[in-house]
Amino acid sequence: MPIDRAFARDTRTATHVETHDFAPATRIMTESPTDSITGLYTRAFFLELAEARFAEARRHGYTSSLLIAQVDGYEQLSPLRAEHSALVMTELLRACLRREDMLGRISASQFAILMLHCDAENACAKAEALRSALSGIDPASNGGSVSFGVASVAGRAGVSVENVLTRTSEATARASLDGGNRICLADPVGAASL
Repeated sequence: MPIDRAFARDTRTATHVETHDFAPATRIMTESPTDSITGLYTRAFFLELAEARFAEARRHGYTSSLLIAQVDGYEQLSPLRAEHSALVMTELLRACLRREDMLGRISASQFAILMLHCDAENACAKAEALRSALSGIDPASNGGSVSFGVASVAGRAGVSVENVLTRTSEATARASLDGGNRICLADPVGAASL
């Protein structure tokens, strides 16, 4: 009579029980896909979903853009004020984005936005509209300013989400270092980028 593989093959003489590695299932169960404060996708889950969306964009040949918004001076905020800034920023970003845009909180001070069917010019225009809408989000954080990094990927460009995220993060860092409250376009990623 066949017995489930998780049990001994022969219960009368068995000294060994086969086991299975349940580590992947445990990881899925212990890592929440959403941030506990904002309810947005966490970095890991955002990247996983973004990779699938970039693959779709490559398959169909359309341009996509990744934006990173960072509250300037976030590190100087008290924990309570930082949490408040994150909540207000989440609310404003959700209100200003298209339904199909994907939003995630990739670090304490950074929010990522994936925009499909959006080239660099339109992504920069959207970043400017968001920057204006978010100005004054928290006056205690460098006047309430927000800096943006923007990167666009040509439809057929074979780059990974990690590569695009790295380029966008570098652009965000440049925007912050240049005084904040500005938008910086990443180095081109693929042929259709500005």
